[in-house]
Amino acid sequence: MDENKIRNELAKVLADDPNNYSKILELSSKLVSFDEDNVRFSVDAGVIDRLGTELVARQETAVSELVKNSYDADAIKVILKFEDSDSVGGILFIDDDGLGMTKDQLINGFMRISSTDKLRNPFSERYKRKRAGQKGIY
Repeated sequence: MDENKIRNELAKVLADDPNNYSKILELSSKLVSFDEDNVRFSVDAGVIDRLGTELVARQETAVSELVKNSYDADAIKVILKFEDSDSVGGILFIDDDGLGMTKDQLINGFMRISSTDKLRNPFSERYKRKRAGQKGIY
């Protein structure tokens, strides 16, 4: 398959089936093979599953970690709304008045597995709170 076909197929999967992570990973890996000038780390899809199940094994712990993210973002007010939480596919909405992230913080902190951001920045920006989130890989 040529590079343009892979790009088009990847765009279609992202638009039509964005939760099909295995297909997205497969197409992304094929696309990377066309770049002969760079070497990249790769991540097996099983790592993502392990991160979810081993680091946060209980639902209550997962919710607690999300609230800690709001605290770390200097939120004073956090609203949790559970919708259809008694059944599979329920939704949790979290709304806070925290500072949010810059694009650089998103890419190099939140989206980076085993980021050292909390080690380099142990206190929050506005209120100088000691960061509370614990679910990274150190």
